[in-house]
Amino acid sequence: MAAVSDAAAQADRMWERLFELALFVRSGGVHRKPTEILKAFLKPASVGHNKLSKAERSKLTYAFKFLRDAYKNSDLGNTRLASDQTHFYIMITSLLASDLLARVEHAELAKKLTKFGKLIAARSTSDSEIRQYLDLSSKQTTDAEKRKERQKLFVETVNRL
Repeated sequence: MAAVSDAAAQADRMWERLFELALFVRSGGVHRKPTEILKAFLKPASVGHNKLSKAERSKLTYAFKFLRDAYKNSDLGNTRLASDQTHFYIMITSLLASDLLARVEHAELAKKLTKFGKLIAARSTSDSEIRQYLDLSSKQTTDAEKRKERQKLFVETVNRL
């Protein structure tokens, strides 16, 4: 989000991303193209007029509470996973769609995510999964199928670290 300079535009972008994440959770982890998200926003009947369910809100809250704590208690907040929109999106959707938060102890998960963030900052050429992740995350960042591929690779790599 650091690339957006105007405060109002930055706030609008954050609300847009939050809405996108809410739709992601509501759809059971299905990535959408930005135009589909905009259509869903403009025509709420297509996704229902209902508020987020308690389970959907809980899932989002749990993931963001984890990130809040991880940013406070580790160097995760100093990595591109926290500061780069594409990498943050991949991380948060991976947390929402996978079992990482339930299966990995939170302090350990924060360490793994921090290590991942440092590897992508170093543009690690010795790790083939990191190279592949960097390649996938540098193009077609809004393509739904590519998002799914990046998310799968992200979870596999974090599990391995």
